[in-house]
Amino acid sequence: MYDNLAKLKLVRIGNPVSVGGLERLGEKAIKASNNVVKSYKIIQYDKSFFETEGIEARILTDALNEEIGGHILGVIEMDLFDSDGDSFYGCMFGAKNLKNNVAVVSTKRVFTQDSDMLSERVIKIALHELGHNLGLKHHYNYMGLENGLLCPMAKGNYNKYGERGYVLAIIDSRGYEFCEDCKKVLRVYNSISNQLSK
Repeated sequence: MYDNLAKLKLVRIGNPVSVGGLERLGEKAIKASNNVVKSYKIIQYDKSFFETEGIEARILTDALNEEIGGHILGVIEMDLFDSDGDSFYGCMFGAKNLKNNVAVVSTKRVFTQDSDMLSERVIKIALHELGHNLGLKHHYNYMGLENGLLCPMAKGNYNKYGERGYVLAIIDSRGYEFCEDCKKVLRVYNSISNQLSK
């Protein structure tokens, strides 16, 4: 399990972000994970059934797990849905499959013409979903970092902000590193992983 988490597969579904943006995400994932993630590989994944307006997150994560397998973070430009109702205004920014180590991020609701801003938002959402893959939970108390930014695991009240407000108030306010409480969990992962690799 721990070795599986060390090798992250960044799966680019269609053309949601540049390869350079995914490389930046991979580097941020290694650093933020306290070296639990030790390497990343970018994989292009194009399937005709993704040529729709949106997709059920569970179907997408199951497909990625079955066809690629391993520790996966997929990035897609279409809407993600959850038929169980755990979605915000009918869509989700990202989702993690509880049955495997697969998470996905959508660029649809955070899209901007500013490619640098889009890349930042995707990375911040991706670090949140990656945190779930590493066993981290949501922070509803807006745990901050020393630099004044929020922990990537910060999650606000959707209804308080509305969709656009949520992007600006929560996603844009997240940092690129986890808070001390999250880092404690990651240090445990790292310790166990290092012991198992001896």
